Amino acid sequence: MRYLILNLGIVFCTMSCQSSKPVQTNLMQGEMWRVTEINNIPLTVPANMHLSEGMVRGQAACNRFFASFSETKTGFEIGSVASTRKGCISDVASKEEFLLFQNLPKMTRAVQVDNALRLEGHDGAFMRLIQNELK
Repeated sequence: MRYLILNLGIVFCTMSCQSSKPVQTNLMQGEMWRVTEINNIPLTVPANMHLSEGMVRGQAACNRFFASFSETKTGFEIGSVASTRKGCISDVASKEEFLLFQNLPKMTRAVQVDNALRLEGHDGAFMRLIQNELK
């Protein structure tokens, strides 16, 4: 009976630990990702990013960008975004780029949803990413 209770305890602990564990960041690294949505706003202008060697690098609507990237106990942390300073031709592109740069540092964990990744922040902010076919 003791063994049964001990085994059930181990199973429940394992299940609860797995359900709250974020996607391992090594799944995200080394691949090119396309940001398709930020906080329920679909992006009309392509934004791509690549995670590797402690950095997030990418191309937004008008500018290249980069930020530091590090793993934490519960997920990851992204530093402030630095970018080139080219002007955008359209207001839509400028607004989408600002939305990306504003929300990227808020992301703290990744959850795999179907064939996409959902980056989430503590304040409810999120980004939907799909693997980019172009490398």
